[in-house]
Amino acid sequence: MKILLTLILTLQVSCLKKTGSPNKGIVVPIKSEISTRDPHLSYDLVSNLVVYQIYETLYQYHYLKRPYALEPLLASEDPKVSNDGLKYEIKIKPNIPYHNQKDFTETRYVKASDFVTSFKRLAFKGTESKGWWLLKGKVKGLDEFREKAGTDIQSLVHEKVSGLKAIDEQTLLIELNSPFPQLVHILSMTFTSPVPEELILKYKNKFEEVGFGTGPYTISEFRPNEFAKLRKFEGYKSSTYPITGDRIANEEELLKKADSPLPLTDELTFKIYTDDEQRWNAFLNKEFDFVDIPPTKLHSTLNLNGKLKADFEKKNMELHVSSSLIFWWLAFNMRDPLIGKNKNLRKAISHAINIEQYISNFYYNTGRRANSIFPPGVLGYNPSQDFHHDYNIRKAKKFLAEAGYPEGKGLPVLEFHTRRDGEQHIRMAQFIKKELSKIGIAVRVVVNTFTGFLEKAKNAEMQFWQSGWLMDYPDPENVLQLLYSKNANGGPNKTGFSNPRFDQLYKKLLVTREDEEKLKILKEMENIVIEEVPWIMTNYSIHYLIRHKYLKNFRYSDLVLNMYKYLEK
Repeated sequence: MKILLTLILTLQVSCLKKTGSPNKGIVVPIKSEISTRDPHLSYDLVSNLVVYQIYETLYQYHYLKRPYALEPLLASEDPKVSNDGLKYEIKIKPNIPYHNQKDFTETRYVKASDFVTSFKRLAFKGTESKGWWLLKGKVKGLDEFREKAGTDIQSLVHEKVSGLKAIDEQTLLIELNSPFPQLVHILSMTFTSPVPEELILKYKNKFEEVGFGTGPYTISEFRPNEFAKLRKFEGYKSSTYPITGDRIANEEELLKKADSPLPLTDELTFKIYTDDEQRWNAFLNKEFDFVDIPPTKLHSTLNLNGKLKADFEKKNMELHVSSSLIFWWLAFNMRDPLIGKNKNLRKAISHAINIEQYISNFYYNTGRRANSIFPPGVLGYNPSQDFHHDYNIRKAKKFLAEAGYPEGKGLPVLEFHTRRDGEQHIRMAQFIKKELSKIGIAVRVVVNTFTGFLEKAKNAEMQFWQSGWLMDYPDPENVLQLLYSKNANGGPNKTGFSNPRFDQLYKKLLVTREDEEKLKILKEMENIVIEEVPWIMTNYSIHYLIRHKYLKNFRYSDLVLNMYKYLEK
């Protein structure tokens, strides 16, 4: 889903009545501007929160089941996959209407051909989608289409792709170049949401001002630097409240709405809030219904056992602690002529930073120290793995001398770039600067806005920075593609890491089905990362959320971005 991750966003349901009593509307405070509402361009968490309410995909993650399980959304059933893993036949639900029927000459329902158009738009150079890497080299004929169509919109619509066929209005056929079991996960991302080709021509492939999805909400008002107001789509019929036979301890209320029409709330607003203190006070005043507890408030909210303090329980509030598929690291630009070409310099830095103190200072010990490139719960994670980046000044000075800069002599000033221009990010950078000064490395802190940071990351204009990732799907491939050399140069491999053996193993992993064999490949790939040090792993996120109990059906998840259709007061 996503390009470099924003800091853990505070997701909250809210009312705006000054009386402190909840209303029916949901307000979700976000920490930065909404960069886009185009489903093929959105790849940061803030924009995805909006886009996933408007656009839908063939599959979605079940709201209640854990471990995560995919289920049909616009598809009517699971895909039929050929024995060789190369062909996927997918049946589409009938009579699913698009928003804004005024754009069509007759009632327009989703057709299989709309997914063909979507795949083509994702590949089309003129779209400039951040998600093209997901399908690059995978669908038969799609790369050839990309080159042939160029930036001509007529070619986007009329050129064929040999591996994409609408057999009839309700049957889609996808043919791959080689097996890619992760395809079904990609079909749950809005990069593959359906697009009517007539709108491509009408709006010249520009959808920043046009909403045409099938989702539970439509946009009623949009100001990207302030808010996005959404209202219930009265024609919504893609899904109902989920049914599950799984036993969910202490969450019986989640099942009471099984099979009810969605969405359960009529109005939804995403609004930009930047101040943690203001946000927390608004929650206490019942202007918001749930909140990701700010790190600075954990000590006053939780007791020594990690439970909610009695004062909050008396006010009918409840704590939710949620594991996360968000993880963080310090990244090096491997194309940089200094830091990217000197492994011993990177190793010196990795041993000079006290990561435990870093987590304590800036995550207030809510982040778990990362010991692997894979987060817990993902195949390949081993709790006994040692990433070998222990805090050790003696080792750091030894590697710095082997790098050719004993005590830092002769080493140019390094640049550490912030992800944002807020106080917390500047303090993080100053901490890194102070740590490295202990071994003689001088650092200049470069402060960026988040938009500026994303642009620099895309263009490989930074030397050293904090990076993070929210997994698009719970598969180790989604981590490893961040270091695959062909995903550099504008793709998700922002470090520009390139290692022939790593790439060879990545390709092998894509066609390996047995977990035992996969684990051998994953271990070798992780060892390459440990040795080459493109990343210094820091921490895995953990969510501490608190809600007012009048909010029903609440279950937080990093992956279920369309969760708001299930919530009610």
